[in-house]
Amino acid sequence: MWRSTGVGPDFFLEYVVAPALKEFNLRVIRADQIGKPGMIGKQVLEHILKSSLVIADLSFHNPNVFYELCLRHVARLPTVQIIRGAEAIAFDIEQYRTIKIDTTDLYGFLPSLQTYISEIANQVRRVLEDPEWRPQPDFHILSEREADLVEKTAPPRRITELPV
Repeated sequence: MWRSTGVGPDFFLEYVVAPALKEFNLRVIRADQIGKPGMIGKQVLEHILKSSLVIADLSFHNPNVFYELCLRHVARLPTVQIIRGAEAIAFDIEQYRTIKIDTTDLYGFLPSLQTYISEIANQVRRVLEDPEWRPQPDFHILSEREADLVEKTAPPRRITELPV
């Protein structure tokens, strides 16, 4: 895990992700930090679909993360993907920009800390400001009816005019 190098999930959240989001006035909420009573799955899905941004940690190939990431992609909502540098990115999502973070050695990680924070902040800025940087699923495999339904339910995309 992240812990094997001294870079556990709490450390990573507090010293990498939170500082990267500071300039955007976004609050970090990890699924295990949702304190409301009720159904955990429903609460997580509400956060996944209603949050202005999701940072998806693809490390350890957690099936729940891929399911939640799929929801964000289909809805074309702002998402930033990160993964431990030693891991391969799953084939179906390798076409999306993913920030690789090398955690193999704490002494190598710490000097790169500011670089990782900057990389995450840059990706966040892009997906929040420019809809073209958001996930653009390839719907060519859907029937015309299914693709039309997805287009009608997806948030509107900004159309950029090209100079003549």
